Amino acid sequence: MHLPLPLLATFAIIILAVSTVIGGQALLDSNSDDRALSTSQPPPALPGIAAYRGKLQWWSLSRLINDRTGRLKSASSVRACQRLPLSKRQKQLCTSRRSGYGPALVTIAARASLAAVRECQRQFQDRLWTCEHFEQGPLFGRAIKQKGSREAAFVHALMAASLAHEAVVACSRGNLEDCGCVRPQLPAPTQKDIEQYELTQFGQSGAPVAPRAGETHLDDKKLNISYVWSAKCFDNILYGMSKADEFVQKSSRYVKRRARQLMNLHNHQAGILTLKETKMKCQCLGVTSSCSFRVCWNEVEHFTKISKQLLQMYERAIPMKLVAIVDPEKLPPNVTGIPENSTEAQLAPAVLVKKLKVSQKDIRWELRPAQAGAAYPSAHELVYIDQSPDYCKRNDFLGVQGTGGRQCHRDDDFSPGSCSLLCCNRRVRTVTRVIRQSCHCKFVYCCRVECQTCTRQITEHFCADV
Repeated sequence: MHLPLPLLATFAIIILAVSTVIGGQALLDSNSDDRALSTSQPPPALPGIAAYRGKLQWWSLSRLINDRTGRLKSASSVRACQRLPLSKRQKQLCTSRRSGYGPALVTIAARASLAAVRECQRQFQDRLWTCEHFEQGPLFGRAIKQKGSREAAFVHALMAASLAHEAVVACSRGNLEDCGCVRPQLPAPTQKDIEQYELTQFGQSGAPVAPRAGETHLDDKKLNISYVWSAKCFDNILYGMSKADEFVQKSSRYVKRRARQLMNLHNHQAGILTLKETKMKCQCLGVTSSCSFRVCWNEVEHFTKISKQLLQMYERAIPMKLVAIVDPEKLPPNVTGIPENSTEAQLAPAVLVKKLKVSQKDIRWELRPAQAGAAYPSAHELVYIDQSPDYCKRNDFLGVQGTGGRQCHRDDDFSPGSCSLLCCNRRVRTVTRVIRQSCHCKFVYCCRVECQTCTRQITEHFCADV
C-alpha cells in the first residue's frame, strides 16, 4: 500500500519531533548500548579528568561541556553519572528519574560551572590571583580546594549563583519538566477582551470616551489594566534558587574540615541570594498605543552584574573562626574558667574533644567573627577562615602561577592592574617596541576600503621574574 507523500512527510515530522524531545530531555548523548553496564570493570575516566587522588568538585564539569552543542561529552546518562566528578548524593540526583532531576540537572550544573569560570577570569584578570583553572586535578588548584581563603569564598558563592542563574534560564526555556510558572489568580484575558476594553475606554481615535446612557464600561478589575501575568515560563527565580541550594548542599556535606564546611554553606547561600534582586519587564498588548493592557514578568539580572556584586562582597569579606560550644553541664567538674550561670561554654575544639573527652554529639560548632567585638555577618556577606596564600610567588603544589612576567600599567596607587600591585615590590621591566597598523582608511567606490600602513611606538611594562 502506497501512502500519499503529504502523509509520509507528516509521519516523518512527528517521528523527528518525538526523537528531538526525547533527546532534549536526556541532555546527555547516548552513543553506546546498555550492555556495557553489566561489566565488572570500572568505567574509564572521562576526558579532561586527571587521575587525581582527592575528590573533585562538581565545578570540574565545565571541562566536559561541548562548546558546539552545550552538552556533556559523555556516553549514556547512567554511565555518565557514575563517572562524573560528583559526590555520592549528587550522583543520586543525576540518576534520579524524578521530574526536574536526572542528567538535565547535571548538564545545567556543567553549564553553570563554565559560565562561572569565564566570569571569574573576567573579574580577576587585573588582580594578583587571576582565577587560573587547570585541565587536570582540582579546577582552581589546591589553593582554592584546600584553603578557606577569601578567594575560595568568592568562588563558592559565584558557583552557587551561577547554578541558580542557569537553572532559572533553563526553566524559562522549558528545559526542566518540573519548572512550574506562577499563574495569575484571574484568567488571562483574551484578545477580544483587550480590543473591547480599548474601544470602550478610548474609542476609535484613542481618546478617552464616556459611557452612553445605560451603558457601562468593562470592569477594570475584571480585565485588570495593570495585570501582571507571566504568559510563559520566563524566569522562575525561586525555582532556580531552590535547585541550586539542593545541589550545592549535597556537595558541602563531604568537606572534612568543619570550619570549611560551615564557611562553604554560608557562602553558597550568599551567592544564591544575589538572584533575589530582580527587575520587572513589561510588554504592551492591544491594537492601540495606549498600553491599556500589558504583560509583565520578573527577570534576574545579567550574570555579569551578579558577579560584579559578588566581587564587591569579596572585597568586604569577614574573617571568621571555628568555635566549639557545649553545655557546661556536659563538662567534667574540674573545668575552670567558665562564668557562673553561663548557658554555654566556648572552648578550643582540641581541648573539648581530646583533653576533656566530650562527646561529639554534645558539641555545637559555629563560625564566629575572628575579631573580638565584631558584628556577625549577614546572609548577604561572604566569610572566610584562612589567609590567602602568597600569590606573588609561583607555587606548583597549590596551583599558584605567581605574577612574574605579568603585564601591568605604571601606576603607584595599588589599583587593579597596576605595577605597584602586581609586581609585589619587584623590579618592573619596561619594553619599547614599534608596531604597524592600518591608518587613514577610506572607502573607494565601488566597493573596497583602502588603508595606509602606519608605525607607532608603544611602551609596555612587565613584572620581573622572581
